[in-house]
Amino acid sequence: PKDCACLMLKTPLKLTKKNYKTVWLFILLILITYLLMLIFVFPSKNIIYIEKKSSKELVDYAEAQGFTVKRGVAGMPTAFTAEFGSGKPIIGIMGEYDALPGISQKAQSTKEALTTGAAGQGCGHNLFGAGSLGAAVAVKELIQQGKLKGTIRFYGTPAEESVGGKIYMARDGLFADL
Repeated sequence: PKDCACLMLKTPLKLTKKNYKTVWLFILLILITYLLMLIFVFPSKNIIYIEKKSSKELVDYAEAQGFTVKRGVAGMPTAFTAEFGSGKPIIGIMGEYDALPGISQKAQSTKEALTTGAAGQGCGHNLFGAGSLGAAVAVKELIQQGKLKGTIRFYGTPAEESVGGKIYMARDGLFADL
């Protein structure tokens, strides 16, 4: 759509004296966010629609970073949006945080349940949620510093391993203005 922003780089980013510190600051912010979220979100291992702890950690962090958060969007108690800035373009970033039932795993290379029958992370939604929020924070910093105009919106999307929370968000028009 018109006014839609895309974060894909078609050419490699060139570091100059002018942007060097800014680029590295944002990389550092993303890494710090990513590591903090891994500490709190990864151990949560919440499955579909009961990702209460995972969702809460992401929401709390987004609010602490100055985002305006709407909880329980699209009729899902653990779905949320976190927004900063105003106007166009609106940059949307999605993050997932649900776990899979029955795949609890110790942090080792051989299969051994941490807790037999418990949920665990199998395809990195814990990483995706934390990393995506880190990217949203970096974009927010650019907007806050006046280096980028528009709005950054993070979508907390639950239940991606089953019914797909994004489907209900789309049904309710949450992506319509991107």
